[in-house]
Amino acid sequence: MIILRLSIFYIIFGTGWLVPTISLFGYLSLDTYSCLFSLLTVRIILFVLGFSKSKRLNTLIGILLIVLILSFSVSSFILFFVFFELSLIPMVIMILGWGSTPERLTAGSYILMYTLVSSVPLLFMLFRFYAQNEDLTFFTFKLLNSKGCMFDLGLKWFFVFWILGFFVKIPVYGFHLWLTKAHVEAPVYGSMLLAAVLLKLGVYGLYRRMYFWNLEGLIFFPYLQVFLLIGFTCSGIICFRQIDIKSLIAYSSVQHMMLGVIGIFSYRNIGNIGVLWISVSHGFVSRAMFFIFGVLYQFSGRRNLLLNRGIIKLFPIFVFIWMFSLSLKSAFPPSGNFFSEIFLISSVVEMGPFMFPFFIFSI
Repeated sequence: MIILRLSIFYIIFGTGWLVPTISLFGYLSLDTYSCLFSLLTVRIILFVLGFSKSKRLNTLIGILLIVLILSFSVSSFILFFVFFELSLIPMVIMILGWGSTPERLTAGSYILMYTLVSSVPLLFMLFRFYAQNEDLTFFTFKLLNSKGCMFDLGLKWFFVFWILGFFVKIPVYGFHLWLTKAHVEAPVYGSMLLAAVLLKLGVYGLYRRMYFWNLEGLIFFPYLQVFLLIGFTCSGIICFRQIDIKSLIAYSSVQHMMLGVIGIFSYRNIGNIGVLWISVSHGFVSRAMFFIFGVLYQFSGRRNLLLNRGIIKLFPIFVFIWMFSLSLKSAFPPSGNFFSEIFLISSVVEMGPFMFPFFIFSI
């Protein structure tokens, strides 16, 4: 654990945000983002394995660890797509096998249907692109973008399917129903993995694509930004009417990730730094909140916010830890969420003055 923490601080501070891109066998590559997300994955899964007592579950989590590390390490879009989809299979098995209520069947069907609807068109366009270029590495997309020939390939819908596919995976507001179902019905360690690691796969894939393809000149790009801002506001409003603690944490994760998506589409360097910070900070804070809720649920057996009142009289230290995690979630300085939100808000406000009222109302 000490080595992992020192590695994270070394990547962030010791290298000036830049790790030289290391290519292995032509299909694997490592840079700042892939190294940091891989270390985050190992850290979270080791924490989950420390509290799991089932051998079958440990095997499933070990398979998920290998798939996630490969997802963050490959340099080909088609391989990234394959490993990304494979990572959902252990999560579905975890929800169906270790869920606590019969509604877990509905949650599993939600995940499968949303994934199929968003992934099949993207897979078709990936094969079509490969048939024309015989290469699907990140470097190929960067080269084509520099030549300005993306739209001459007859693949104008490719970026649309790519954006929609990862909007479902993150998820963005409007495509988020499967996430709340999965969080509520999954076991505590399943919710920890889903919020801390699997959501970061969507942010990672969207960032890899948007970094090589600037969409600011497209006609519908301002409308996309407005859609993201409205979703950011609505997801925050929904949190006010939640009485299920687990559902409340899930919706707060949706809003947190929405801010990172808006930062990606700002196309500012400070926004890229903010996305990195908020992804890592959200991974640790969301894991802590779901874990603390799991401890509370073992004592009370209820997820209702009203039925868990008065817990401070029984466990004051537990409530202090819970309030500390909430302060980190709400960007209390000097937490990582505090700096990440400053970077992201600064990058988005530069896009236009109409953005500022949305952020005032949302935050």
